[in-house]
Amino acid sequence: MRRMRHDFVTDSITSASTGRRRPRFSPAQRAQWVRRLDHSGLSARQFAQQHRLKLSTLQRWVREHRAAAPAPAFAEVRLPELASGWAAELIRPDGARLRLAAHAPAPWFDALLRSC
Repeated sequence: MRRMRHDFVTDSITSASTGRRRPRFSPAQRAQWVRRLDHSGLSARQFAQQHRLKLSTLQRWVREHRAAAPAPAFAEVRLPELASGWAAELIRPDGARLRLAAHAPAPWFDALLRSC
């Protein structure tokens, strides 16, 4: 039997122990519920109550969805060597830059730092 339930068309199955019908969700529908939960801003309990889902079922779907998600991939990024030769660089809030060469005399650094 097909029927509308929880905003999805689902198959329903009859419980052997209770004789009550309950919806059966496909893996894609379960993933959609998890995404909706993630974007809802609600706790799992609040979301389950609002959408008439069983909390333990929703929690299982979340665990299964997270376990099936691919692990984030990291790649090493090599940055080029800085060959600028600058010993210091001062960037003002207006974007102006002051750069001192590596061979600049130490008293220049002191005088510039005191003037800033």
